[in-house]
Amino acid sequence: METVLYSAFCDGLRGCMDRARDGAEPILVTAEDPSANVIMINARDYGNMLENLYVLSDSEPRKNLTRACCSSSGAGVGCAS
Repeated sequence: METVLYSAFCDGLRGCMDRARDGAEPILVTAEDPSANVIMINARDYGNMLENLYVLSDSEPRKNLTRACCSSSGAGVGCAS
């Protein structure tokens, strides 16, 4: 993960946004107070994280996903042999 000081982030906001959008790595923006640190990721990755959290936190979508994976592959993690 790339780390950028807050002041450098402000000065190079456009470049940081481009790197977060184009790259697979998030950018950690550090402040003097560590509780104020933030992470910048591209919107696609954020959407994927939210979808994964939803699927894994709700038992019904998780069961549907497991069933679909098992039926398409014939076997796998969580599949009955």
